[in-house]
Amino acid sequence: MSAYKIFNVADLAIDKLPSALFLTEALQSYYFSVLWTRDGSAITLSSVLISPSGANDWQQVLNSKITDNDGEITVAMGLLKQGSIIDLLFNVFPHQNISACALQLTNHNTDQVKKIAPASGNQALTKRKPWSNLVTIKLQ
Repeated sequence: MSAYKIFNVADLAIDKLPSALFLTEALQSYYFSVLWTRDGSAITLSSVLISPSGANDWQQVLNSKITDNDGEITVAMGLLKQGSIIDLLFNVFPHQNISACALQLTNHNTDQVKKIAPASGNQALTKRKPWSNLVTIKLQ
């Protein structure tokens, strides 16, 4: 796994989350990462929300905003059912212009990494212009 730091995240109790996603079988530990060109540019990850696809039952993954300038922010998403389809809503705020940024999801149990945004290449970010998007993902 490429994560160097794992930040505190909200305690996600399995019994409080939608049963369609969080079953007691095939639970896997997942991590969400923001990666960008490491040129001293700072990014704030202000929100990561997940929901069963189409359910509109959002759960906040972060306890608070995270700002960093070393090219990576990784947060634990908790235990999720492998094979589930989820909607993930994120908000990234660049403090400087950033030439390349991408998001990935890592299954810690299998070490499988999947790029989730942008669909191809990398996303250039403009200073003080948030990058927010909703992506639908099948958990590998």
